[in-house]
Amino acid sequence: MAISPRDDERLRTTQLIKSATVNQLRSSYLAALALPASADYGHAMSHRERRGFERVEYAPGLAERPVFLSGGGAFEIVDCAERGIRYVAIENRLPAVGSDVRGSVRFPDGPEIPVEGVVVRAGGDGVAVNFTRLWIDKEVIERERRRLRAPRRVAK
Repeated sequence: MAISPRDDERLRTTQLIKSATVNQLRSSYLAALALPASADYGHAMSHRERRGFERVEYAPGLAERPVFLSGGGAFEIVDCAERGIRYVAIENRLPAVGSDVRGSVRFPDGPEIPVEGVVVRAGGDGVAVNFTRLWIDKEVIERERRRLRAPRRVAK
């Protein structure tokens, strides 16, 4: 029985994710020994992701979260990094782990970035997507961090 190129790519992606999980557990244990607790900025926080990418987390109730646009739906993003996002999905419409995802991330202050990846987790805390081909540039993540740290302007 021949394996299609798409199935072969999915198998390789799944194997990479499994091997990365072991490395992540090892790295997170070692990092936990040396990292101080994260400061709470009250609206959002950012910290060095154990995968080596800066991750931006959005506090619950934050008015200006980015939105993930995919399959005709718009989903609030809980956190994002160069190589992945976690978004809030409708519970009865959770995508299957391992499924391919295409869409775009629309940031409140500007760009809409096309992304493509694979679902690595889907459950009560949201849907986690690991980008495989198209991802978010580091400069966009840095601009988002600066936007969240900027003083809030109050309308008069």
